[in-house]
Amino acid sequence: MMTSFTLGDVVDIPWRPERPVTVNANMYEAAVRLRPALIVTAMRRSTLTYGEAEMLIEGRYIAAGLGSLLDLISVDCDSRGEPSLAALVVRSDTGEVGDSFIGDASAGGGVRTLV
Repeated sequence: MMTSFTLGDVVDIPWRPERPVTVNANMYEAAVRLRPALIVTAMRRSTLTYGEAEMLIEGRYIAAGLGSLLDLISVDCDSRGEPSLAALVVRSDTGEVGDSFIGDASAGGGVRTLV
């Protein structure tokens, strides 16, 4: 799968300029597994819970620690002119995006940031 990033890249997150993401082997593998699953999720007009996302990436990140990975996927989507796929990852208890999401998730846009 082609991405806008590669192993070893330091990716600036525009909405989190103080916390760039370094793409290590674990993050790269997780991203190339999760992005296609999120595309299928979008095509089905559905969502994934953080726990489901964790399972799809085989526990490379725990559900509560997916923020940086979802930031990276959002930057990749932006570089392709696509809406953020991160808006499709929701909490199992509320069906809403997590507290770190900024923007209008219903419009498929927005970004994630630490609060």
